[in-house]
Amino acid sequence: MLALCAFVVAVFAGRSVVLLITVIVMIDVALQTQALLNRARLFALSHEARSRLNTALAVSNFIGAAVGSAVATTLWSVGGWAAVTITGTALCCFALAVWARGRRGPLVIRSALPNGAATDRRDAPATA
Repeated sequence: MLALCAFVVAVFAGRSVVLLITVIVMIDVALQTQALLNRARLFALSHEARSRLNTALAVSNFIGAAVGSAVATTLWSVGGWAAVTITGTALCCFALAVWARGRRGPLVIRSALPNGAATDRRDAPATA
């Protein structure tokens, strides 16, 4: 939602440095949060495969960033600021729709144990 809001603000930030800096901060916070949640979810899958999962995530993020940069450059050449912001808004809406469609309940991060078992973090005993 934060990234979507950032792109909506970006539509109006064409000549405003203050709005542009606000958009940059909003997008950065949204992407850092998304990366953290992705890592938490992936690392909960398998204790033994953390290195491989992290490598796959890093490679995927790199490929996505490279493709995104190439597409943004093309969009800028074709339609300028409006084309880039409208495409960003559309992609955020698509991502939210995919997330909402696949959502089955609250996010529960499972802790992977070395023996392959998993426990819910909310079930863990409280420590002082």
